[in-house]
Amino acid sequence: MLVLASGEEPWSGLLIPTEHQFHDAIVKEFSDVVQHSVLKKWLYLPEATEDFETVASSDIVDAVRMNDQRFGVEPKERVSRKKKVRKKTINIPILNSLILPLTFLV
Repeated sequence: MLVLASGEEPWSGLLIPTEHQFHDAIVKEFSDVVQHSVLKKWLYLPEATEDFETVASSDIVDAVRMNDQRFGVEPKERVSRKKKVRKKTINIPILNSLILPLTFLV
């Protein structure tokens, strides 16, 4: 997956998700690519780059199409959080003078 963003810097260019271990190799191969200033796990090719279209479409997209394993991030398995169990206590009058507290789970 690649993201083409068209906002204000640093959101104007090609955002490239990749693991940190591959950053150096990708930056070395594609000299205009830098680490994104906000999303540190992502690399970034600014749209202001002189050969943006050539580098983005011909070089990086071709590498992704060729299933270059340096590109992309495997999502981590999500751990489900247990719901908090709420307890509710109500008082039930039994007879005239005895009150029995009753607790149940909501």
